[in-house]
Amino acid sequence: MYKSFFGLKSKPFRLNPHLRFLFNSEAIQRAVNTLKYGLYQREGLVLLTGAPGCGKTMLIQNISRRLPDAGIQVFTLATPKADGHSLLQQIFLALGLELPGRADTAQLLHDLQKYLLGEVQANRRLLLVIDEAHNLDDDALEVVRLLSDMQLNGNLLLQIFLVAQPVLRARLAAPRLDALRQRFLVTDHIDGLTAEEVPQYIQKRMEQAGWQGETPFDAEALQRIQLATGGNPRQINILCERLLTQAYVEEKTRVSVQDVDNTLQDMEDEWRTAGDEAPVVASTASSQLREQDRRLDALEAALNQISQVTNTILVRLDALRQE
Repeated sequence: MYKSFFGLKSKPFRLNPHLRFLFNSEAIQRAVNTLKYGLYQREGLVLLTGAPGCGKTMLIQNISRRLPDAGIQVFTLATPKADGHSLLQQIFLALGLELPGRADTAQLLHDLQKYLLGEVQANRRLLLVIDEAHNLDDDALEVVRLLSDMQLNGNLLLQIFLVAQPVLRARLAAPRLDALRQRFLVTDHIDGLTAEEVPQYIQKRMEQAGWQGETPFDAEALQRIQLATGGNPRQINILCERLLTQAYVEEKTRVSVQDVDNTLQDMEDEWRTAGDEAPVVASTASSQLREQDRRLDALEAALNQISQVTNTILVRLDALRQE
């Protein structure tokens, strides 16, 4: 809608993750170093946490695409909900293994260990990334612990990265999960962009979309965007998308702090109950951004799950054709 008005080739604040828009903030770079260290050590689990929309998925995608060149096969699971048995079934499917009929959890663990030993002896390294890991129940987390016990000559048969929202970190602090918590080699948390990084983030996305020169956002507008979003990249995208659309409608080439305030107020009003005449205690625009962010995160997890199942089916069909 607004692309031609601003002379852009694409939408700068698209919500779905795209590596072209990856922004290496200080927190992201620190997380990259943490994950690299975990890969190098080949012992213990790795935990990466962050709020929805902070860039966890894009970070994992960026690292994963380079690992095959280093001889590491990456398998990613999106887990909306999983207990121990269903987690093992998902792992079997992700690895392209046939599920044994009516096998219990113990049998699945035995068969998986046998397969992983064969892979290690063939000098093949496997990395399992469990996204949305905060949705794993305690039984599934116990399976993760058991997988971390599978080793050969001090090296893990299967390296595991858990990517989750901060609630998992809080759960791991519980005494009942002491045994699992002790299996983590390193952990890290991705914070929001700093006040200095937000203008850089917006500038980069605008430039990637074809913008030339300084962004159309005034300095005070950028400060207000940072305060309203807490530096969360996805929330910044949601808000800036609205701001550019409104600027196009009003035929304005600059976005002021007043424009930001007006848009935040509009976003609050949209969530009020239609027809309410009495004053209501409205949640802040920031909370509405977080709610939209949560829904997008759930949708993204579902799409990842569908993609994973589709890829497994294609692998199996290809194997059948070759028989």
